[in-house]
Amino acid sequence: MKTLFTTTACVLFALFAMAQVSKPASVSPYELFNNYQAYIYDKPNADSAYYCASQLGSDKRYIALWRSLLYNSIAQAFQKSSRTEERYIRYRQLTGDVLKRLVADTTRQIRETVRPLHYWVQAQQYENDPQMLKQLTGDFIQDELSSADFYENYRGRFGILIYQLTSVHTELKPLSDKLLETLYTNFSRNQVTVTETSSRDMQETRAWYRYLFAYTNYLKAQQTSDATLKGNYLKNAFDYSPDLADKNRSAGYFYDMAFFWGERPKKDLKTVYIDYLTESGNKQVNLLPMLLSMALAEPQYKTNLEAYYNKTVPAGKPFSACWLDAINASGKQAPVISLPMLDGTVYSNLAEQQAGKWVLVDFWGTWCGPCRKEHPVMQKFMDTMLAQNKDRLSFLTIACRDVKEKVVAYLNEKQFSFPVAMSDNQIENTYVVQGYPTKVLITPQGKYVVIPFNTDWVSFVKLYCGLR
Repeated sequence: MKTLFTTTACVLFALFAMAQVSKPASVSPYELFNNYQAYIYDKPNADSAYYCASQLGSDKRYIALWRSLLYNSIAQAFQKSSRTEERYIRYRQLTGDVLKRLVADTTRQIRETVRPLHYWVQAQQYENDPQMLKQLTGDFIQDELSSADFYENYRGRFGILIYQLTSVHTELKPLSDKLLETLYTNFSRNQVTVTETSSRDMQETRAWYRYLFAYTNYLKAQQTSDATLKGNYLKNAFDYSPDLADKNRSAGYFYDMAFFWGERPKKDLKTVYIDYLTESGNKQVNLLPMLLSMALAEPQYKTNLEAYYNKTVPAGKPFSACWLDAINASGKQAPVISLPMLDGTVYSNLAEQQAGKWVLVDFWGTWCGPCRKEHPVMQKFMDTMLAQNKDRLSFLTIACRDVKEKVVAYLNEKQFSFPVAMSDNQIENTYVVQGYPTKVLITPQGKYVVIPFNTDWVSFVKLYCGLR
């Protein structure tokens, strides 16, 4: 039995041998994390699953790992689902048993971190009982939303989920309005400013606050019949939807988005606003900047952008020039890359840019599992798309934290022929690489963007560069 959404942390941790519950001293936090998953899915055992969760949740040193397990894995079991297979039902029942034990745990950290999740679970149990739902929602507002930090313990996420339950009851409208307004105000006031050197945690926090503010604006728009207010809320939802920086830190809001939409089709809040403007016949709003921002963050919208541009700016500069200007305006200045290749030559991105080429750079290492996993795709990319566009695109991979002998042996074993330069142990810091693999795309004018991790990077490059 697998989780409804792949648990990000599981992908990042090495697989450990199963540890015996009777020997807690020998169990690492990562083993506790992975063992919990095994006791829930593969060899169900509520006692062992609770043991792993409680051991992880009681140690302040591993609070980040505990939060990932609790809010991204355990919480999934309480998401509404139409699935009826026996193993799935058993998984939900088993997780419910574990949650009851965690709620009653004597460790303060466990009780406090579990409490927002437990409020939501209880609210679902009483979603058809307005009186009980009113009591639970009032208690949630008092107990959880008196803090200024709605990111801690994911109070903001569970507040939205409880709002979704209360808002369907007309007799609870004053209370649901109060809940939504409290969430809206907090998300608005706590937007996070980051730079490219900010920590991964800070960048994920920014992405979280932005997405939850976008979503509460969407909820506000559904709530009002005032056309002006609706337009303003949907405009906010558009503006705070994930940009390219957020896409690179999608782990910050991925699970929240999945919980909010559930089994319903997920809506792109930027598209919702564009559709609203189109359907309302509002010709005073220039859609071009909006469509452009959408396409820069998600290049699959580039076709729509190009069609709109050619229709509304028939006498302007060619679309390809407008598109390149927009990328250069949004990108950062690319530092010089001058590194030794495996064959002894020296690579320079400046020479490629002077030849009018885009430059795709991949930071990787032989020690990196996700890097190795995508190398067959990378080889195919080089043999096909790059071969067809040699005059437009240059490709370089940089082996980081590695030694030349290991890199050469790996390439020979796998029969890969993509170009590799050895890092000088500085270039990855210059480009602020915070995880592997990382890909950056440099324009012919010397500006670069970071390609979002865990995305279809081949399509991203093809659309950004306008390749054949």
